[in-house]
Amino acid sequence: MNNTRTGAAVILISAGLLASSVLTGPAAAQSGQVLENVANPGYVLDNDAGRGEDSSVLVYDRNGGPNQVWEVSPDGGDTVQITQEVGGRDLCAAAVFNGIADVSMQNCDNGAVTRWTQIAVGSNRWVYRNNAQDKCLAATRLNGPAELVECAFGDQEQQWIKRAG
Repeated sequence: MNNTRTGAAVILISAGLLASSVLTGPAAAQSGQVLENVANPGYVLDNDAGRGEDSSVLVYDRNGGPNQVWEVSPDGGDTVQITQEVGGRDLCAAAVFNGIADVSMQNCDNGAVTRWTQIAVGSNRWVYRNNAQDKCLAATRLNGPAELVECAFGDQEQQWIKRAG
């Protein structure tokens, strides 16, 4: 009977360790999201080739690259930052014109240009209005720079779906 209790304890401990590794392992760490445009299925927000600061934010064919995976944080909040880790640094999609695009990658401590109001417009449909420019993120050109335009919440070019990265 003592062996039965020991065996049961080992099974419970093993199950607990398995559950722990499932909840905290690599799958849990991959919490990034792909932001897919509603008007243009298969086109997602993209950090131009995963480059660093001042690189353009594009609307590009989904290819599964890490430059298309974003953290929208704090998740569920109204004011968010759209971030990526690039070269060991967190960079944010920001309303900063870099000579090519309306939206570029910048340090996340850059104030209101890196903050977006996340507005729910349907089931898993979001519009992102920049807090500094008061304009919305849009996919008006495919395989080109994302643009900031006057907000029209019904415009599907301004709506984004969060998909698992």
